[in-house]
Amino acid sequence: MDDIEALHLLRQRKDALEQLPTPDDPNLSFKKYEEIVSKTMTKTQTDIEKVSKYAKEIIEEFEKVRELVKNCSVKIGEQLQDLMKKNLLKDKEFLSFGLLHTR
Repeated sequence: MDDIEALHLLRQRKDALEQLPTPDDPNLSFKKYEEIVSKTMTKTQTDIEKVSKYAKEIIEEFEKVRELVKNCSVKIGEQLQDLMKKNLLKDKEFLSFGLLHTR
């Protein structure tokens, strides 16, 4: 599943729910009304479960990327501090890259 498919499913379900007939529709027997509503609700539930699973996967991947960014930032900071300790870089150079804040 991708974003476009997920949005399409949700829009389809929204449209289907908005188009449900009313129980007092004279052109439908109650049995037919019940059948339409039941099918629509079952399909809606199935599609919502699919989209929810996909959304959960996105959140999990986002959290993994966030953790990697955090780890990389820490590692970069440590490496920059090592370079400063070895006098290979000066504070001004860090500031020009926006990597360190003034102390």
